[in-house]
Amino acid sequence: MAMDMWADYRLLWREKETPTVLSLIFEAVRPKDSPNGLHPGTHVPLKLGGHLIRAYSVVEGNQNLFTLGVALERRTSRGGSLYLHENLKEGDIVTISNFATTFPLAKEADYHVLIAGCIEITVLIAACHTLQRDGHAYHLHSDVAFRPYLDVLGANVTIYSNRMNKPFHVPGVLQKADSNTHIYCCSGERLMKDVRDTASELGLPKENIHFEAFQTSGTGDPFTAKLADSRKKVEVASGETLLDALRESRFDIPSTCEAGNCGTCRVGVRSGQIEHHGTGLLENEKDSAMLSCVS
Repeated sequence: MAMDMWADYRLLWREKETPTVLSLIFEAVRPKDSPNGLHPGTHVPLKLGGHLIRAYSVVEGNQNLFTLGVALERRTSRGGSLYLHENLKEGDIVTISNFATTFPLAKEADYHVLIAGCIEITVLIAACHTLQRDGHAYHLHSDVAFRPYLDVLGANVTIYSNRMNKPFHVPGVLQKADSNTHIYCCSGERLMKDVRDTASELGLPKENIHFEAFQTSGTGDPFTAKLADSRKKVEVASGETLLDALRESRFDIPSTCEAGNCGTCRVGVRSGQIEHHGTGLLENEKDSAMLSCVS
């Protein structure tokens, strides 16, 4: 699902869910007469001043009124979460576009296991609400009590906390899965690796394991991108993405998730060695394209 153009939204309400997690409710300045509902796994990019564009996961809502959950990442933030936490005020106008769903549910599953680490819970909340509404069997495992969105799930959610001596144990959860259980993990690299390795050890079908990451890995060494059509050279610094560098050079590159999942920011490659990251490209596409947000 996508919008044809950027549109203005007003920040209607903001509230701290935890010391580092912020809920934001946006409403359309010019609402649609028949807004589309937003499916589980929907992301949306926000223009946050200048060329800063960052994507966040929709917790719930429709094209006229929706909620985002944003975690403050002081050490790894590329400017987006810091801006939203410290600068954005109720009543401010933000330009938003390109609602896109990148984390669909498997309709054929008998049971759904959803695993979230920290703010990655936001991408799974809508999925849980959909599963509960439609009467599907599921369970959510999370280390964040993102109330009031999780309270309505009742016994279908388990909250873990090392401080409360209740750590999350991946084998203990996955060993109960069978060949028609689908597992969705949205987290940092460490937890995703644990889930991937454990699922492999248990012999669970690879096609039943679904991953999505909000956090991107380090961007590595600096490099120079030579643009074929304009013949311009764009310098990409260490700690910067090609997507950011292209935008700073006034190139309007579309994007949605900005974590390498959706493929929206792909650019063609004519020559050069590519270090691929993310999951948004098929293997047969990797010789001629790259994801500008992570690769």
